[in-house]
Amino acid sequence: MKKFLIFIFILFVSCDNSARIEDKLVVAELTNNVLKENIIAYANERFAEAEEAGGYLEPARYKLLTLAYQSDKNGNRIYKLDLAGLGFIFCEPRPIFLTKVDDLYVAYYEKGNTDFQLSIEAMVNILQEDFPDFKSGYKKYLDNVEKSPDYLPLLAFRSVLWEGNYWILKFSGDRLISKIDIDEVSGTKKEYHYD
Repeated sequence: MKKFLIFIFILFVSCDNSARIEDKLVVAELTNNVLKENIIAYANERFAEAEEAGGYLEPARYKLLTLAYQSDKNGNRIYKLDLAGLGFIFCEPRPIFLTKVDDLYVAYYEKGNTDFQLSIEAMVNILQEDFPDFKSGYKKYLDNVEKSPDYLPLLAFRSVLWEGNYWILKFSGDRLISKIDIDEVSGTKKEYHYD
């Protein structure tokens, strides 16, 4: 009987290559307060720059950020913090999870990870309160992907190509040891080291 149940389980699992968590709300909490403070400072700095330049970009655009993680050979945690470009987060690879820091949404990625990604539907459900046009973008995506399976999500969602500043934050434990502020437009960078 035990072998039969194992066989049924293997058969059940092998019927679908993807594993999904349905009808569950998975919430990730950011516990590193220094990282949280830097995320808020980064968003405030980008928003202030836009205001200084005449407020040419909508405020909601600064509420969606990406945080890409990797570690170095010494075990330090390195995060790249950048604006998401709105609809670009729906492209492959998609974030592993989305979390909120104050009124900001942070899409979390790990370098090299393509095994775990949020579904487009889950991201739309999480973001629709502050980005209601993503719901209509998702409907457009579903309509088009049905006709053409190679349809790119980017074509359905409002997206903004962003070239500006991004930060590289390096942590040893919970301690920030360096920050690099890179300006993609001018090609300059400012480095800060902390003791």
